[in-house]
Amino acid sequence: MLLRSDDSKGQHEMATLESYEWKYVGVDGCKAGWFWVGLNDDQDHGFGVAATFEELIDSLRNDALVLIDIPIGLPEGPGGRECDFGARGLLHNTDRKYSVFSAPTRQTAEQAKRDPKNRELAECKELKYARKGLSPFAFGIAPKIGEVDKVMLELRDRNDKPCVREVHPEVCFWALNGKRDMEYSKSTREGREDRLRVLRKHLGQAEEIYDQALAHHFRKDVACDDILDALAAALTALRGHGQFSKVPGSTASNGLPKDPKGLPIEMVYWVP
Repeated sequence: MLLRSDDSKGQHEMATLESYEWKYVGVDGCKAGWFWVGLNDDQDHGFGVAATFEELIDSLRNDALVLIDIPIGLPEGPGGRECDFGARGLLHNTDRKYSVFSAPTRQTAEQAKRDPKNRELAECKELKYARKGLSPFAFGIAPKIGEVDKVMLELRDRNDKPCVREVHPEVCFWALNGKRDMEYSKSTREGREDRLRVLRKHLGQAEEIYDQALAHHFRKDVACDDILDALAAALTALRGHGQFSKVPGSTASNGLPKDPKGLPIEMVYWVP
């Protein structure tokens, strides 16, 4: 069940998200599952939490554009993903740059999804297939990566499906901020205010959505930065569809890279 933003403030009445409602959807993982923001061309908006990524995708209209802050397209061997290296290359602030972590292998994500508390087994998989260690952050998010990967593989050969593409919030904010890194961390008050300032420039109702989401969800379920990141993704979908910039760029030597299962390996962003 999903929460709609047009419920009255302070109410926690739950309602199913109708498949025809939202054309542009930004998604970020949260403690309660997947926090999403939905936008339409008429500036209507919605938000909520889906327990699983599959539940969220199944609830959306087939022509929806979904931008999600999670790796799509996973390596199965050493070498990493070109888009991770490229995204770090766009950012200059050290903290922002290293918020772009290297995606684990598919084998590691599958293992973490099966047993999300067993870091030792996940590290063994990463060492075996990627020939490198597994950072604490990568391990923490690996079960969600495995969850999304499973759904993306199921959707791969379907025509009646939403379009799901990968973003990184700091790259989105960098682009929305005139190709300048955000000065403060999003975990600080200054960082949150600065990101809201950037969002308001391109989406008049950004602060309204943010305030409503804060009121409707407990911080133990949805953090402040989850809301900001999903908002940046939804805004990028709304404004940038049809004119995305990509990491890696169009000059990639062999065209758009794909993983061994045929999923694209790229991030998208929109420069106003």
